[in-house]
Amino acid sequence: MFIAILELDPSARAQLAIALQRAGHHVTDMPYAAALTRHLAAHPCDIVVVGSREAHGEVEATIARLRARRRLGIVALIDAMDHEVRIAALESGADSCVTRPYDTREITACVESLARRIRDNHDSRIAEPEPQDSAKPSDAWLLVSRKWLLLSPNGEQVQLTATECSLLSLLLAHAGKPVSRRDIVTALGYDYRHYDERRLEALVSRLRRKLGRHPDGTPIRVAHGFGYAFTASGLVS
Repeated sequence: MFIAILELDPSARAQLAIALQRAGHHVTDMPYAAALTRHLAAHPCDIVVVGSREAHGEVEATIARLRARRRLGIVALIDAMDHEVRIAALESGADSCVTRPYDTREITACVESLARRIRDNHDSRIAEPEPQDSAKPSDAWLLVSRKWLLLSPNGEQVQLTATECSLLSLLLAHAGKPVSRRDIVTALGYDYRHYDERRLEALVSRLRRKLGRHPDGTPIRVAHGFGYAFTASGLVS
């Protein structure tokens, strides 16, 4: 297996790398999520060990981004007493969690278990052609709603306001189809009969500018005379 280790502490990172290399895996280790993103864009990878002692939301966003973009096995290293972080990691897409202080033998065992599963899944897909019109996971935007955070397909983070997050949640729920202005205003908690639509236009304009920095431009399109649509692939975490 090709394995990437994301771990801030250099001694822990080296210890993990040595243990997994002894088990026969190809290992690359790095301290920051940005370095991991660059590595995944240019190199093969089967399993990621996420061990960085980042803030709660950052760990969750990192795991969710990995799960959305790739068919990866994900092992999260969690502090023993932080029950909420463990739950959030599993909900975001981690396959398993190992608590600190950890035994490298346990991590190696988790990796070997995931490796068997990955090989089995690979073997079962060999004879199955990929549908021509299927959306690739790497093409998907990811909305981490609890953190008001949108992740672009190339891994860039867009921080949102609560209102922008609510709007995107609605558009992503109907991705590819236009949503009426009335339905949007109602979902935002307002009475459409007394709502100034210029507020909605200003909200969408600000959000489109934020998302327009992506190479393919903003995925939010105007359905003239009706409402707005999110025209790219998207997931909500």
